[in-house]
Amino acid sequence: PGDGSDVMSAVGAIAGKLERFPLEEIGSNLNGTLASLNAIASGPDVRGVAKSLSGSLADLQELTHKANTGLSPLFQRLPDIAANLDRTVSRVNATAHSIESGYGADSPMNRQLDRALQQMSDAARAVRALADMLERHPEALLRGRSQ
Repeated sequence: PGDGSDVMSAVGAIAGKLERFPLEEIGSNLNGTLASLNAIASGPDVRGVAKSLSGSLADLQELTHKANTGLSPLFQRLPDIAANLDRTVSRVNATAHSIESGYGADSPMNRQLDRALQQMSDAARAVRALADMLERHPEALLRGRSQ
């Protein structure tokens, strides 16, 4: 128990501090800040950026759609292309054996034929690797190969 004057003086001190608190100034500054933000957000620059971004996203969607529809036949043909290259290498290999028996194993023609066979075999392997990679990651045509 105590007298009420202690409580009243504490309440008075708090009320005095609240009176000195610059609520009007804070409110005015806050209104000014909100008005500035509103002007920026509704300004022509922000609208132009939003419109440009929307157009860019639409272009990207169209490009992706075209890539998906246009490249699908290519993806389907890549295994056949690789198989044809393998058959061609086999035929050329048979021809090389025939030439080797006629011209000898160490002839310049035979060496050139060996190089050509190796290059064709490398090309077939590269096409198979490309077909496998594109089958697993078709987005690589747009983004490039990940490192």
